[in-house]
Amino acid sequence: MRIAIFSESLRFDQTAYEILISRILKEFFNIKKVQLLRLENVSFNGKADVIKQSPLAAEQLFYKHKKLKIIFVFADADGEFPQATNETESLIKKEFESFLFKHSVLFAVGVPTRNIEAWLLADIGVIIKITKIKTLNQFINSEKIKNPKDKFSEIYAKYRKVFSDSEFLPLSKQELANKIFLEINLDLLQKRSLSFKRFITELKINITS
Repeated sequence: MRIAIFSESLRFDQTAYEILISRILKEFFNIKKVQLLRLENVSFNGKADVIKQSPLAAEQLFYKHKKLKIIFVFADADGEFPQATNETESLIKKEFESFLFKHSVLFAVGVPTRNIEAWLLADIGVIIKITKIKTLNQFINSEKIKNPKDKFSEIYAKYRKVFSDSEFLPLSKQELANKIFLEINLDLLQKRSLSFKRFITELKINITS
């Protein structure tokens, strides 16, 4: 299955979402063969840019690869669920109206409450396993954290401190995010994140309909 993923940043978000989507397609839909299509020299600089420019990037990809099956677009809500999530999702879908009218392709929008870090923080058990930090509190709902980005940075700083006297080099913040999405319990993520649960629910409707 050929897919495309557009997100706010190649530096952090993109690779993490690629890992997450690969797992979702395999574990929820038994889709094991996935080909990720990319455009060279195309990246987005933040939320506004991915919302405005991703339809053009999708058009270019579809022109090159007629068998493109699913397009995923991710952007942070920068606010609370459901209002900020709804607003961001509506903006993305509005920008893609013309493209979707012309092309037969599945389309899925993911909007984490506040930002992607709210999804990353949903399974503290996995974070403790990876970072070896034993003093982290579990979040019943990671989307209730006022600033998930700061909380993730705080955990990362503790993680680096744990490894400061070790012969092993710590993971970069990007590598840590990637590893969390590789190991996170997706069912638990649905329970602790309403925005992720909605993303999965809508994706199931799109793929199975």
